[in-house]
Amino acid sequence: VMDERWDHRVKEYGAINITGFRFVDITKPNVRYFLQNWERLDNLSWPGAGKSSISTQAALIFDVVSVLAEGLTKLVRKKNEGLRPLKRLDFYNINSTSSGIECTLNGRDYVVPFEYGEKISKSVRKVDMEGLTGEINFDDLGRRENYTLDVIEMTVDSDVVKIAEWSDNGGLSIVPAKYTRVQSLDGVVSGRTYIVLIILEEPYTMYRKAEPGEVLSGNDRFEGYCKDLADLIANKIGIKYELRLVRDGKYGVENPDVPGGFDGVIGELVRK
Repeated sequence: VMDERWDHRVKEYGAINITGFRFVDITKPNVRYFLQNWERLDNLSWPGAGKSSISTQAALIFDVVSVLAEGLTKLVRKKNEGLRPLKRLDFYNINSTSSGIECTLNGRDYVVPFEYGEKISKSVRKVDMEGLTGEINFDDLGRRENYTLDVIEMTVDSDVVKIAEWSDNGGLSIVPAKYTRVQSLDGVVSGRTYIVLIILEEPYTMYRKAEPGEVLSGNDRFEGYCKDLADLIANKIGIKYELRLVRDGKYGVENPDVPGGFDGVIGELVRK
């Protein structure tokens, strides 16, 4: 579930390949109105508040209370009378003559039903309203129906984009995703040949075994994930590249005895 807001300033989020569901659609007017008030609340007095997003758990709890309140309100209006005050007999006065809700068996092997329980249950099941988690209504068995979830995924610019919808009626439906085009890398010049520094380690970079009569040279001497990725990137942004093995065969650690303070791949990158 991905209802929490992602901080766009944390660019590392763009490296996460993650797809999930979103219950709270922040584009809906009732959700926007709630979040405006939610953000104004003091986080110390209202844990979880004070920000521009709400967790799925909190949104569902809010909707549960709203549904119960709506069901009770309709019941009172329909009967044209309030539900009379009730006491917890096991808490206030077990010998009280006024009836109430019993919370213990009191030696019996059965539970005394709450006299308004079935009426409240029926009234709640008839609720039809718009909540923070979308349309809320129930079937005859009290199961929620006619609801929709957004399917979203993380993008390279540390944001989320809607790629599909799932509903209990229609299942999965793909929607056109509105991706933000990533800007070109600063300093990359189309047509220039760049050096790609590599280190031999399976399955990332390995020497390729030549076919009979084949003479390998240049980038064709290598194969592996890094070679495939370099090919795709070069074709995408229109550059040429040269694979070059790191001279000392190391990834690189801090080393005060070499120029730049690092050896290996890191050192050669530091020294450009």
